[in-house]
Amino acid sequence: MPRTSSQTRFVRTCFVALLAGLALAPALHAALPSDPVEAPALKPPELADVFGRVRVAAAGEGWQKEGWRDPLIEKWLDNLLAEVRTATGEANRALPVTFANVRADPQAAQAAGAGPVGDVDQIVVNGVARLVGRGGPAAAPATAPATAPATAPVAGPEQQQQQQQPQQANVVNAVRRVQQLTNALVVGGELNLAHAQRSIILADGNARVSFANDSIIIARGAVYVAHGRGNVIIAGHFVHVSHDGQSRMVRNVGGPGGVARRPNGMPLMQAEQGGIIVSGDTINISHASASTVVANRALRISHATSCTFINQPADVEISHQQDSREAAAPALKIAAPAHPLGARVQLDWLVPDRGAVIRLGERRIVADVGKPITNETGTLIAELEGWRLSFCNEGYALFSNGRDDFGVVEPPRSPQQ
Repeated sequence: MPRTSSQTRFVRTCFVALLAGLALAPALHAALPSDPVEAPALKPPELADVFGRVRVAAAGEGWQKEGWRDPLIEKWLDNLLAEVRTATGEANRALPVTFANVRADPQAAQAAGAGPVGDVDQIVVNGVARLVGRGGPAAAPATAPATAPATAPVAGPEQQQQQQQPQQANVVNAVRRVQQLTNALVVGGELNLAHAQRSIILADGNARVSFANDSIIIARGAVYVAHGRGNVIIAGHFVHVSHDGQSRMVRNVGGPGGVARRPNGMPLMQAEQGGIIVSGDTINISHASASTVVANRALRISHATSCTFINQPADVEISHQQDSREAAAPALKIAAPAHPLGARVQLDWLVPDRGAVIRLGERRIVADVGKPITNETGTLIAELEGWRLSFCNEGYALFSNGRDDFGVVEPPRSPQQ
């Protein structure tokens, strides 16, 4: 019996649907939360996509498997590097480390909330943590020495006055030995690490690293690094680096041990090993040497030497600048998603790592790090219910509800304040 035209159309429709289903199945499988997602072929991944992948990784244990990698994050980093190469003219610039070079370190991720991880001794002096030493046997805990160890911070006038009284002597109440992170992959929420070398750190929150060299650090919120060289640092909202890169005197001029000098007689310094630092909102650096900086909204640098500012924002404060330049990369989009509360909350002042005083309309509110935001009677403030102050330092306060974030900047103060 010959087929009718309607039967023929029906068979064709079923065949097309079958082919579409077969083509869609791998894509659906790749989108499962437990699996890495291949970067879209037509649409380049955006920075928000990267943070989404970090969140998925931090929520599970898949990253702990041998050979784990995330193709979408890799693709975004490759695109970032391509833009940096074009903008700076440094065709040979490469990522300091890749997923192929690292192995998962679940122990470091678990210990991150309790204290730093690195090749140092953590000594707590009068309740203040200090990282000292490199190598050697672990020191035994000390409880009440007569004086502080030689590695303790230099005392100021008030501390010196207290030390004259025996009952006010420094108390070292904790000495903790921790291992170094080298070629490690660490994924978590809030990460606090002491030393990372050629490692990849992914935080679905904030990341603090005391010393980071040749590493990739990606955090949805804020990144705080004390000393860094050759890193790629990506933050959704805020980055602070005390010292990025290094400067050394140009020697071997006019004979062995000679030092090149500028016309004013000062030594000629060569900046090197600066990192690539990217923030969807604000970047704050004390000393930047050969750094490549991409800030979406605001840039604060005390000393910049041989730096490149890509897509420099309008809000820029650089106190001392030498041999630096601007560059453009129009295709590089890094803006952090704006939240309505970011326009309503104002930051009056903050106590680093402890709390902040903010204003919401006419109300003055004290917010403590990690705690629910309440009024003076302890009642939750309705507009900020579910939000917590997750980071406050270097004039920047970051609030998070576990899903969204917004940051506010401390206003400049006059010399009299």
